[in-house]
Amino acid sequence: MPTDSSVVSHLPKPRSLDVEFFLPSKSPVRGALFAILDSEVRQEENEAMKSSLGLFLAFLWISNPDSQKNNFVDLTRPPITHNQTEGHDRRDVTDGCEKADGGGIADGWVKPDGGLPRDILVQVLSVKNAKPALGSELEATVQLRNADARPIQIPWSTEQRIIRDGQKSDDLHWEAGTFEFMLRDGKNNHVRLKSETGWLYSSKFSDGSRLTIKPGESITAFVRLKIEDEYAIEPFRLKEGKWQLSAEWLHIGRELHVKNCGVWSAYFHYDGYYRQRSPGVTIQVMASNSLENK
Repeated sequence: MPTDSSVVSHLPKPRSLDVEFFLPSKSPVRGALFAILDSEVRQEENEAMKSSLGLFLAFLWISNPDSQKNNFVDLTRPPITHNQTEGHDRRDVTDGCEKADGGGIADGWVKPDGGLPRDILVQVLSVKNAKPALGSELEATVQLRNADARPIQIPWSTEQRIIRDGQKSDDLHWEAGTFEFMLRDGKNNHVRLKSETGWLYSSKFSDGSRLTIKPGESITAFVRLKIEDEYAIEPFRLKEGKWQLSAEWLHIGRELHVKNCGVWSAYFHYDGYYRQRSPGVTIQVMASNSLENK
């Protein structure tokens, strides 16, 4: 499994080639409280018993750290675009070099232990507006649940700086994750939407930047997207009507190396690591002029 950590915020899409080089250079509470109430006890005594029971269970919940795990993250901040950081990688990792001289790009895939993918459930729990207009922004709440019998680890820091912690600037390893969004109609046509959701980062050199999700556990994220085609390709252009909105988890590994002032960049896809199920929620996409009528 690749190591993690970087300097880019909104990471570019990896190329489809396997390898391409160019310009070569050198707990929950388990206990239960049972009260046996005598049928002859007066009603007011029953109410007092219920009140005491409620307070006792509340105390147990507060005193149990596992029951307070609120794995929520706000990713509605605007992500840094690739154009804003395109030269940032090279400038940072080529300290001591007059200029970047050559290098290459490589793609790879992360395989799960034992060859069996991890089952996850990614679903949109709610949307702020069930009738968004074409071109409008939409905020939503998304849940990622571990539906497998084995634990999974995901990036869990919103701080981009952690990709540098404990690493040399000419040898960086990190992972990143975010959510992508899709609309499907009744004919199973689908349109990928533009995401305005930030990234999560992790590095093995930064304690606490990874989150382990045990079987049955989940995380919840507040996200933002735009009701607009990410790729405007005919004839599957987005138009008003009823659609199913779904979310997908995107997880990648990244590496940056400098050798003889050449920058070598690698992407590692987690596409085959997860087996995702992404049920949709119904939204009604309205005409763009409905923005003016609000």
